[in-house]
Amino acid sequence: MRILPLLVAGLILIVSSPNLALGEERGGREGPCHDDIKRLCGDVDPGSGKMRDCMREHRDSLSGACKSLMREREERRERRDDDGRGERGERFGREDRDDRGDRGGPDGREGRGGREGPCHEDIKRLCGDIEPGSGRMRDCLREHKDSVSGACKSMMREREERRERRDDEGRGERGGPLGR
Repeated sequence: MRILPLLVAGLILIVSSPNLALGEERGGREGPCHDDIKRLCGDVDPGSGKMRDCMREHRDSLSGACKSLMREREERRERRDDDGRGERGERFGREDRDDRGDRGGPDGREGRGGREGPCHEDIKRLCGDIEPGSGRMRDCLREHKDSVSGACKSMMREREERRERRDDEGRGERGGPLGR
């Protein structure tokens, strides 16, 4: 019985550690990139991958510990991409699921078994020059919402409703508590 609280505490620590490691302040704790972020990217407003892009631009000026962390995160991101998953480890837009419960992307480009998502053709036509990641495809589809197919509009509407329900319940993008 004493092991369960330790396991829960360990799981919480593991889940929260990626954000702590980059240097985001959480209860006075700082990660290995904290000083680099302040020094090199202090004027950057976080969000939409801007901080990561800034850190990549200044990669040569980063401390050793921060370079190591950035390299580790990049490798993890590449492994997820190689696995056919997006930046958050999920695939958008395909409502059917394979045997592991994964969902397909809006364009279905990484969908298994040749299945394509409802926004596949819309993305090719309207957002073909956009690099996937950091919500760029979603933003592109939103910008062109009047030009997308009915099936894609329906999927976008369902996603937005799901996101609003999570927000109403006090949960963030990934379903975790807000207020980080």
